[in-house]
Amino acid sequence: MKANYRLLLFLSLCALCTSGCIYRYPTEKNRRDSYAPLQTTLGSTTMEAHMRARSAFIISGSDLKSETANDGSLQLNTASGLRPSFAAATAIDTRGYYLTAAHATHEKDILLIPLDGSLATPVPARVVWRGSASLHQDLALLYVPVKVTNTFQWGDSEVRIGDPVYLIGPSSLTGDSASPLLFAGLVCGRSEPTADSGTPVVITHDAPGAPGDSGGPLVSANGRLIGITTGARRFLSIASSTGSIKFRLPFLRPLATAQRPRAADIQKIIEADQAKMVIGR
Repeated sequence: MKANYRLLLFLSLCALCTSGCIYRYPTEKNRRDSYAPLQTTLGSTTMEAHMRARSAFIISGSDLKSETANDGSLQLNTASGLRPSFAAATAIDTRGYYLTAAHATHEKDILLIPLDGSLATPVPARVVWRGSASLHQDLALLYVPVKVTNTFQWGDSEVRIGDPVYLIGPSSLTGDSASPLLFAGLVCGRSEPTADSGTPVVITHDAPGAPGDSGGPLVSANGRLIGITTGARRFLSIASSTGSIKFRLPFLRPLATAQRPRAADIQKIIEADQAKMVIGR
């Protein structure tokens, strides 16, 4: 055990000496450049067009107000003057259902704006379901009373290390507006699915994530949905005779994470919500 701590100390000193600073989120240029070596098309459609047609941004806060500028960017403000929270969402059902990250859905008001330009202004979104914290589900299902033209199809759950993955998120959150940005990376790891538990599969990858990406799609090279962006992990894992020890180190580049729920479970929630709406009419 002492040897493990000595190794940790040695690696920490090496990292600090070589980096000289704490890890910082990637720039917009870093994120755009990540797509170049993994660029791909889906027949006659670009990956960016495919993902924008099936993704949305969500804005949450209190007493939200927003509008879309002429350049397509989203202008945000609140009555209180506080900056709203920003995240993404993933279209999975044409009846108006989107998956997103649960941690992005706890504010009073949630607005959703599709990235395909089909709506001039955001629409209020209703939280249908939030994942169980005990099952480590950082997932939520949203409903908007607007038909969705294009939705993602679930891809193969057998994700392999080294596979390219594609994501979409806001280009910048430094001002009061944001526009979509496509970026990419490679799969670094994947948890094993469980037969009976509702615990989602967790996929880690090295795409340059940033605040605001949560809830967006993680897509394979064939355009299929393989997960929902939920956050990042920043730790060093050292194996020992009693298992592994994980240390959170601020200078390490975080690996982004995405969760993959069981599609059948999500579909059951959607159908139950549809049944409630029919009864309530």
